[in-house]
Amino acid sequence: MKSDDLLQTIVLNFHTTLFLKEFEDCIRTNPQCSVEQFRADFIDNHEILKNSNDSFPFSPYHQGVAFSLAYSFIVLPFESDDDVKKWNPEIDALKNFNASKTPLNFTASTYDWLKHLRHSVAHGNIKITPNPGKGHGEACFELWNYPNGNRDLPKNFICTCSYSAFQEFLDEFIKKFIKWKLPDIKI
Repeated sequence: MKSDDLLQTIVLNFHTTLFLKEFEDCIRTNPQCSVEQFRADFIDNHEILKNSNDSFPFSPYHQGVAFSLAYSFIVLPFESDDDVKKWNPEIDALKNFNASKTPLNFTASTYDWLKHLRHSVAHGNIKITPNPGKGHGEACFELWNYPNGNRDLPKNFICTCSYSAFQEFLDEFIKKFIKWKLPDIKI
């Protein structure tokens, strides 16, 4: 992955973190401030946002946030529980993912999808391409892997989906994971 692509995602996530921190401070010190006014002031107070070439106005819930959520919702469950390897839930949102390249042993099972998406996110093999004029939901996500993580070899897994499809997947997966691990909890 080109470092500029990942840098864009890092900067977007930094903006969101800063937004949430400053919003909390604003609520504490000026509870009458409207959200609209806070957002306008936030953009005016941060030069990098005012001069951004981003085709979308800044929103705290944008494509870069999905990358952070993916780390928390996909990578961490795999790291926290070996039983996830035995779990193979039906995830309807995966139908909106387009795999243009898969390893020979890819079965298209939910577990295979989760494993490859987990590796992509964990290793930063993700590119987010905005779709100007179409809104956040239409941005394109591309995720990929290399055989044994060796970046000198050709990619052996490539898939794409829209931002909205990726968000649907994350939402569906994490709800099912939490229900699986904590069956008595209401979601």
